[in-house]
Amino acid sequence: MTPRQNDVLARHFTQVHASRGVGKCRALHASHPVDPPLPRRGPQALVEPSTGLELVAHGSTFAGARLDAGTRLLLSTASDWRAGDAVDVGSGNGVLAAVLARQGRTVTAVDVSRAAVASTAETLRRNGLDGRVTVLLADGIDSLPDRSAGLVVTNPPFHVGAAKDSTATLQLIQQSHRVLRDGGELWCVYNTHLPYLEAARRAFGRARIVVQDRGFIVLCASR
Repeated sequence: MTPRQNDVLARHFTQVHASRGVGKCRALHASHPVDPPLPRRGPQALVEPSTGLELVAHGSTFAGARLDAGTRLLLSTASDWRAGDAVDVGSGNGVLAAVLARQGRTVTAVDVSRAAVASTAETLRRNGLDGRVTVLLADGIDSLPDRSAGLVVTNPPFHVGAAKDSTATLQLIQQSHRVLRDGGELWCVYNTHLPYLEAARRAFGRARIVVQDRGFIVLCASR
């Protein structure tokens, strides 16, 4: 945690103090909740201009109710995505799932975060697209059957907490090869320093950079 956490706790408790340090660690003690409790904040909701979608974000959902730069670059390739049913992995605020559904597809949206799953579901509902999308709380796509999708799209995280960790995405690339039908495609956006193109080529045999800017790469891997 950062020192700002003290301020967050102090808004909800009348007594907050830290223990003595042990190495680099301290325990924060918060007691005596404020009375009456502070009202709960509702989700963020904003209309995203480039898509016209109302995006909703609960809690700490990545990018909030906005379109982050990586997803924006990935969406610039949407007209090239393979036709057919699709899986959005790491659905966040639901913008990719909503765009896929608006293209007329049947979509499965997956995220490991309960806040993100709630955000995706609400974004779809507010845009009248929830009937085309199944939203799942899951860590990856291990539960999806072999060769069950024509398209996987993802803007995956490369952190676990504050630590950089690409393990989940490297596993996702392998899982995508299993889940995709023959001719299916994986479309992934990621920071330029990450080794995902090489991993996709190992898993799929065929992978290419479709578009790149100063910060991000969009790759397409074909089964």
